[in-house]
Amino acid sequence: MPPFAIEKFNMRSSVYVRSSGSQAVTPPRARIVTGLQNRAMNNTLQTESTSESQRRQGAFLKSVPSSIYIDLLLILICVIAVFGRTITSYFLADDLGEIRYLHRMCTAEPNLFLANFTGNYMQIPGMSVYRPFLLLSLLIDFFIWKANAVGFYATNLLFYVLDAALLYLIVLQLGSSKSALRNRLTALTAAGLFALSPLHCESVSWVLGRVDIVSAFFYEISFLAILLLSKSKSRLITGIALAAFISGLLVKEMAIGIPVIAFLVGWLYVPGQTRQDGNPVIAFKRAITFSWPFLAATVAYFIVRFLCLGTLVGGYVAGFGASQDENAIARWLDVDTLQRIAFPLVQGHFQSAHLIWGFLLVLYCLLFCNFAVRLLARQIPLKLLIFLGGWFVTTLLPIYKLWGIGYNLEGARFLFFFTMPLSTLLAVALFQNDESDEKLLDRSLFTVSSAVAVSLALVWGYVAAKTDLIWVNAGKEVKATAIAARAILKNETGVPAVFLGIPKESKGTHMILNGDTFKSAVLPPFAEEQPKRAFATFDPEMYSPEYRMNAQRFKSLASSGAEVFAWSSEKRQFNKVEFAGGTARDFKITPGNQMQGIKTGGKAGLLSIEQDGLAFDKNDGTQGIQLSQLHLNPLKEDYAVIEVKTESLPGGGKKQINAFVSANAEEQRQISSVTLTESGKEPFQTIYVPLSSNWKWFEKPTINDLFLTMPSGNSVVKSLRIQPEERCRPQVTVAGLSVNENGTYWCAGDDKAQVSVDASTMGNVADITLEVSKANYFFDNFKDDQISVAVDKKLQIGGSTAQRTLSRKDFTGAGFFQIRAIARDKNGAQIGTPSACITFSVH
Repeated sequence: MPPFAIEKFNMRSSVYVRSSGSQAVTPPRARIVTGLQNRAMNNTLQTESTSESQRRQGAFLKSVPSSIYIDLLLILICVIAVFGRTITSYFLADDLGEIRYLHRMCTAEPNLFLANFTGNYMQIPGMSVYRPFLLLSLLIDFFIWKANAVGFYATNLLFYVLDAALLYLIVLQLGSSKSALRNRLTALTAAGLFALSPLHCESVSWVLGRVDIVSAFFYEISFLAILLLSKSKSRLITGIALAAFISGLLVKEMAIGIPVIAFLVGWLYVPGQTRQDGNPVIAFKRAITFSWPFLAATVAYFIVRFLCLGTLVGGYVAGFGASQDENAIARWLDVDTLQRIAFPLVQGHFQSAHLIWGFLLVLYCLLFCNFAVRLLARQIPLKLLIFLGGWFVTTLLPIYKLWGIGYNLEGARFLFFFTMPLSTLLAVALFQNDESDEKLLDRSLFTVSSAVAVSLALVWGYVAAKTDLIWVNAGKEVKATAIAARAILKNETGVPAVFLGIPKESKGTHMILNGDTFKSAVLPPFAEEQPKRAFATFDPEMYSPEYRMNAQRFKSLASSGAEVFAWSSEKRQFNKVEFAGGTARDFKITPGNQMQGIKTGGKAGLLSIEQDGLAFDKNDGTQGIQLSQLHLNPLKEDYAVIEVKTESLPGGGKKQINAFVSANAEEQRQISSVTLTESGKEPFQTIYVPLSSNWKWFEKPTINDLFLTMPSGNSVVKSLRIQPEERCRPQVTVAGLSVNENGTYWCAGDDKAQVSVDASTMGNVADITLEVSKANYFFDNFKDDQISVAVDKKLQIGGSTAQRTLSRKDFTGAGFFQIRAIARDKNGAQIGTPSACITFSVH
């Protein structure tokens, strides 16, 4: 008879027992009875399975050491103590536009939601990124909190705490010390230093900074799941790891390093089944097998990304991307970035900066010595160091064009992922020890390590708290600015309001980024109703670190009766400006004139009157010409025109002329800086120092003092004149198109712009060149020697006065474009400076 198997289920051992026997024919009635018995058994098994699952969950919670809960509580306390004030801040920079975008989505344009899943994030022209889950996180907050910043920052803090907690669990899994205490201290130190890092203020205290925090949350879940998979295979954990990986990518592309992490874990931490598994080739195959689901998910992600964006890479594009490409290598070679990572002190913010710097240096020296001793003693496993090296690479490659930190820690958010392996490396250097028997030296090092860890955490926490206060105060100033502007615009006077000095940044913080974000701040949902009067701003359309306002447009508005309001950061209010005063008189370089006293400063220098003019000898860049008691109307003058002869500096250093302005003997404020180029064959060169391109020129009704520093080294000034812009650059006007509050003209379909250029007062102008930029390239974002990158077309329009009709076909593509006019003599040489830039939004 053929064999058959009878299965019996042992309820205690949860295993099946098979026994062999002979096959028998079961009668129909017996089959019915057997079916009922089996159904009853299945119900019993399901009930038992549920209770068994609940019992295991309870057992798991009880099995977790109470010390882990204590450590996680310490991490929570650290975050709240350092960053808790963040919830009292307000929206910053892009936040205002984001909330306005969400308001549009929820009220009148629901199609915007789907657009973020099928195209570029928020349709931002200067970027090419696919981040639908970032928008989803903001949308959920908006449903709950509307335009209340408290809820948004609470979400930031929640995810940040979870990031630090997950890093703790990850390092706990990576710890290879035979001492459980050392592994715990390694994890706690890594998570604590991460949570207290001063480099994280930008990410935590800026709502949109959550892009890294939320992406890191999913990234770390996937990371932790991968480590768990290396010890025990599970389809559920694999699914969680893959889902978290994809979710992290859909928040920000920085999660792209997960496949490499999976490969490293498979190579270094997945145990082999046989002795031959130690072979490098077999270990490599094992790593590929372990990581292939994540590699496949990456391929699928890039396919979707390409279909939605038309590119695999993306990031900042057009003018921003080109500017980054130009300076990428220089940023990687800048050792100051490494110094700012180790000593993250905002410039000029800490009175005891030298003490903090010195104390940190001592701690780093002790840490390095500790690490060196452990390395020489081979106490730290090589595979852990290899893994950390690979982890570092995965966090640096995605930001190869964004590497670098400013003097005020600008751009520190790009290093958010990088600080995970950095904090882990510091903790490993302090506490990891692979030896089972600790010697007296080890115990001594342990004492030193504990002291260094606590001290470093306290110093970082103090610096982070002080730095975060800058962001909180910046948020409060943005709120005050928005409230004050809305109060001005709610009065229907029939006269336009012009806003100057809208705060852009404060010690590295982002404030009101551009004209569009300011407009968002005075519209619903931030305001209860639409503004009742027209207004104008002079901010960049997107962003520019060296933005120059269009003084021609401003003076046209001011002379036509518009009310001018200038923001005062000290008083946190808009002050109304009513201009007065006269024009500048002629200046001559003669000694003894009280109106033209020479101001010196810095190192001692020699001043003398030579046949050619006023000579500066051994100038350190602080000596210059002081023009006092001017009583000058800012609307009437625009440039300081200087004829100067300079000598080359040793080492080819920069030669600059800086302009400082003050009124009523107040503190001088810098308004412009001009870098001199080689003068060629001519001994003297004419330098046009812009004054009215900075809003501070119009901050007061009159200008009383103007200080112009002369170039470093030896120089001779032949003449100095203060002149209106009509004599220094072409005047450009546009007709036929609608214009927005920021002076940007709208061009679409059959629209035509009538562009008029007047350079008749500049003298000897034979021709005019009209330069048209590439899409989303802004001339102000490039230095003079790099600006050719931004030019798409050059149109010769002839004569000292000319007109040109621009239509849609004159612009290549769609987006933001700029035009500017350049006057030239009969030999083609440039006269004066280029005109103010005119911006078009082309569709």
